[in-house]
Amino acid sequence: ALFAVIRFRVMIMEEIQTQLSANLRDVANQNIITMENALNKKRDLLNQLAAQIESKYENLDSKETQSEIINYLEPFMDIHDFIRMGVVLPSGIAFCTDGYMSGLNNTEPYIYGMQGLSNVTSRIEEGEDESESVNVFSVPLFDKDGQTVIGILCGTCRTETFKEMLNVDSFNGLGYSYVIESDGSVVTDSKQSPMYGTTNVFESMMKFSESNADV
Repeated sequence: ALFAVIRFRVMIMEEIQTQLSANLRDVANQNIITMENALNKKRDLLNQLAAQIESKYENLDSKETQSEIINYLEPFMDIHDFIRMGVVLPSGIAFCTDGYMSGLNNTEPYIYGMQGLSNVTSRIEEGEDESESVNVFSVPLFDKDGQTVIGILCGTCRTETFKEMLNVDSFNGLGYSYVIESDGSVVTDSKQSPMYGTTNVFESMMKFSESNADV
């Protein structure tokens, strides 16, 4: 009888585990679809804007051209939740809707963009006291030959914008979600997470327990 009870408990635990895994997959799939739609929408917009800029302008070093491009980009900011839009030149100098920036040669958008690649950064802390988290979308701008990169079109969003999308109610409000890169770097996360604010999920998981290395 004791063996039967133990076996019954094991069967129940296995069933619960299976159900929990199924629920997690359902919530994850909902978040994946929502996030992919949001990311693709912003990336598609930047690609469309980049195509317009490429067809109209060749010399992005011209102050007049830079002013015209900024005026062209500004109407899209509020509609698409960008807090800043602009172009990074091969020199590492950028002209943006909120002014000029320099020394961007080693930034993620620049490195990917100069290789002709689109990119969405992981979470970046900015501001004087690094109090605001943002993510930067970027697409390359090509010369008429379609190969030479003449700049990188960027759009910066508050990470908070994406966090709201992850608030899918699950497990009576105790569930939480992360969007991470392959190395564990956090793109965005849910506020209800006990690891909220971490920059790398894998590193934080290891701090909780070294047995998470097997997960």
